[in-house]
Amino acid sequence: MTTLPAIAERHLPLGLLITLLTHAIAPAQVAQLTLPTNDPRSVIVTAGSHLIISDQVNGQQLLYDIATPSNPTLTATINPPFGDQWFEAEYTPDFGGRLFTGHRFGGLNMLDTSNPAAPTVAASVSTIYHYRGLKYRNFGGQSYLYYAETNWGLSVYSVGANSLSPLWSDFSNANNDANGMEVVGQHLFLYGTPYNRRSTRELKTYDLVNPAAPLLINTLVQQQGGSVSGHCQLRVDGTGTVLLASRQLEGLDLIDIGNPAAPVVTQVIPADPNVSCWGAFAFPNTPFAIIYGWLGVGAAATGWAYFVVVTPSAIVPIGGGTIPYIIRDIAQDPATGRLFIAARTNPTPTGTGVLYVY
Repeated sequence: MTTLPAIAERHLPLGLLITLLTHAIAPAQVAQLTLPTNDPRSVIVTAGSHLIISDQVNGQQLLYDIATPSNPTLTATINPPFGDQWFEAEYTPDFGGRLFTGHRFGGLNMLDTSNPAAPTVAASVSTIYHYRGLKYRNFGGQSYLYYAETNWGLSVYSVGANSLSPLWSDFSNANNDANGMEVVGQHLFLYGTPYNRRSTRELKTYDLVNPAAPLLINTLVQQQGGSVSGHCQLRVDGTGTVLLASRQLEGLDLIDIGNPAAPVVTQVIPADPNVSCWGAFAFPNTPFAIIYGWLGVGAAATGWAYFVVVTPSAIVPIGGGTIPYIIRDIAQDPATGRLFIAARTNPTPTGTGVLYVY
């Protein structure tokens, strides 16, 4: 089996590592729940002791009451317009609670989740195609949604309690595909593969000094490997100075953003057609993170997860190894410290969606 030579140095049970890092008193895993969906792609802890899980296939949203973490209870479901939701949703407690969902074949929704028992569609707009890249921020009392339009570039929407209004776009000179997006302070980062130059990946830095009209201040061109994967998830580490770029078959990069106008990229897991680097979760205000993905392809794929210490140019493994499920997304409840892992038991179409609570 393919291994991760840069990571696979020490092996401790996943549950034990979570216990050590979160200082949990109770046994590590407190709940395991089979979901009414085959492939959850997003898990978000909302204000008010609720969890929202997004389904990839039809874009359905599942709202769970997690007041008792050992017994998540389905409160409501909503299936908004546009269907297929390929990657994560975005949430804000502003306006009482709003969830944003971008949809693979076009469409952008804002859901009113202020009443978890009766979520509604607050606003919908038509778009062309969305793969990944969605961030909400409030600057100076004004609310903005940053949205990556696949094959086109970055756009900005003004957000009201029940409205999404287009303000700005960088479509004319972008042409980015499958953007990883992260906002850190007043800078926005995109790590996309140009549609007409698939052998390269461009890391773009935008200054948000005017949040309604981002200013492109740097473009760093990176070469792609042999697999030319378009997938990319960007996550800022807990110290706010490093981006973890999970590029699926293209490996894992660390991006030092100490100087946002001149980021430095270091590849820490190389491109490999048999190693999928799917995502990362960073523990707030610490250098600790979980990186995860799978080894192999199809029905033979095996999930992996590692706890690491993140530095600007290296990851130091604490432990980890293979796990019996494929992690799709991870969220933490700041009130309880509990981790919620949305996963599937197998990456083939027969897989089962599962929620694990630690």
